[in-house]
Amino acid sequence: MLAADQPDEAGRLALTAMTSGVLVPSSYWRARELIGAIETRRMPEAAELREAYRELTAPNETPSGEVHHNCVDLMVDRFTHYASGMPWEIIGLIGLICVPVAFFSFLVFAWVKATQQKQVLRYTDPMRAMELTGRVRQLKVRGREAEAVRLVHEELGMEVDKARRWVKSI
Repeated sequence: MLAADQPDEAGRLALTAMTSGVLVPSSYWRARELIGAIETRRMPEAAELREAYRELTAPNETPSGEVHHNCVDLMVDRFTHYASGMPWEIIGLIGLICVPVAFFSFLVFAWVKATQQKQVLRYTDPMRAMELTGRVRQLKVRGREAEAVRLVHEELGMEVDKARRWVKSI
């Protein structure tokens, strides 16, 4: 109904479905989506639909007294409540900025790691490099960085300055 630009009819049908008790939990997301669209259009039925949805998804008490929540719905409701005043355009803009920055950071991190690994592989084979890297990390964790630099210098014959930079980069 929303796609056919009939939001009034869509809201009426959704309210009927939610109050009739025939709406199954696996379809709650559709109700949330419809309520969000109606709230976006600032229609007066939005408050009534939101209240019907809250009653529908309220915690159910079992005969033993246990209370069960539909955790996903509870989280979505809380997020919707807190974010209701936040323009969705800003949230989308934040996503458009953060995702590429995170991806670029990952690429830089991977490039630095590969470069550091290549630096050691010039001096030894991969298995020995992995074993040496593990020993250097253990020494660094114990606060013995100078000993780690000496180990790299002696084991690989790497210059002391290069060995120090490599040990700091691990």
